[in-house]
Amino acid sequence: MSAATELLAELAARGARLSLREDGVLLAGPPKLVPPELARRLLAHQGELADLVARQAGVWQADPPDVLWPSQVGEDPRPDLPGSSLWAALLQLAAGDADDPQGCYGRLLGARACGAVLERRTGRWRLAPVLDPSERVSVWATRADWDADAATWLKPRSREIVLMLSRLPQGEGPKA
Repeated sequence: MSAATELLAELAARGARLSLREDGVLLAGPPKLVPPELARRLLAHQGELADLVARQAGVWQADPPDVLWPSQVGEDPRPDLPGSSLWAALLQLAAGDADDPQGCYGRLLGARACGAVLERRTGRWRLAPVLDPSERVSVWATRADWDADAATWLKPRSREIVLMLSRLPQGEGPKA
């Protein structure tokens, strides 16, 4: 995964977003979710980020911005992917720490925005990637990309995430 893609995933996990103005200026916000250290890293990769954001804007231009970046806590940022109602339920379970950039909510929101889905395996819900080498649907081109991001963003809160997954309805959604 490229540095720009990783930065976009980090922004999404914090509940922040990056946009590109018509004049080519990148905007990251809301400001309270973008600490100075992250802003410096964004500046260091601004050319690559501008290209990536412009490309994504072309991919998602048919969708209103509030679909990708929900305005309401607990909304699924990716209703274009399977399991939208389950994701909304999962995000609502995690909503208690929506203001904490290191909490479960931001991590789950970021994973979903980047292309994660829910799968049932051995009777339990699990997070899984949509692997997409084109990076048009998901930021993960390979299983190794997903594993690295999951280790960084999801594993530190795995106990809470597993508990939330166990509280989801058992009889609906995709099975693997």
